[in-house]
Amino acid sequence: MVLHGHDASAGSVLSPVKTPDTMRAVGAHWFDDGYDVVAFQLTTAVENGVKMNAALLPQGIQLYGFWSRVVCDGMASLRLRETYTKVHLYGFSNGGLIADHVSVLCTPVTTVIVDDIVSDWLQIAADRPLYNSSSYFLYYLGPLLSQGRPADWVMSSRSPKWYSRHSIDAEPVLDTYRESLQVHSGVDKSTFVGLLLRRERIHVVVTDYLDALLQGEPPDLPGFTLLRRDGLTSG
Repeated sequence: MVLHGHDASAGSVLSPVKTPDTMRAVGAHWFDDGYDVVAFQLTTAVENGVKMNAALLPQGIQLYGFWSRVVCDGMASLRLRETYTKVHLYGFSNGGLIADHVSVLCTPVTTVIVDDIVSDWLQIAADRPLYNSSSYFLYYLGPLLSQGRPADWVMSSRSPKWYSRHSIDAEPVLDTYRESLQVHSGVDKSTFVGLLLRRERIHVVVTDYLDALLQGEPPDLPGFTLLRRDGLTSG
């Protein structure tokens, strides 16, 4: 299952031609490798996300909760867990934030990949000047005001999960994690939640390490294993 980011769509995820957007037709790539692929159509333009969020809030609903429910119910209605031995959920950028929610709220899957983003709204706002525009500010205002500890997304995950960030962007994230978690250098097959250091800082999908994760193999990248203070895994 693939969750796209802003400025992309389910169509671009599955396009047989590599598109110029951030998703790089990753769904078509995996389909060609023999996987069945489901691409959810999410918010393509952040301005639409702002409007949807504004309409949902009076009903006591936040946009990420809404999209998480769509994904959870979609998996259930398609009977993916009953049909397939392994079910992987991949989210890039804004889709990664939704995938992070799904890892906590939904029935577990084989692997969740939260690519090139982590659920730390203050860090997101600080890292990306684009988010200082009015529409992005409104889009992220709710999460900024209500966010808990970023480590909660690690400790509460029901599925094995991998985050990825470039090393420059990962440092402040790791500092935040160390306040609440054990952070050990290195990853292996026993890692339940890990943070991988991407080689590319450009914000686009890169399939090399993703292919390894889908095959159950930690990729040839430096990374960190994230554990609760009591030494227990999540799940």
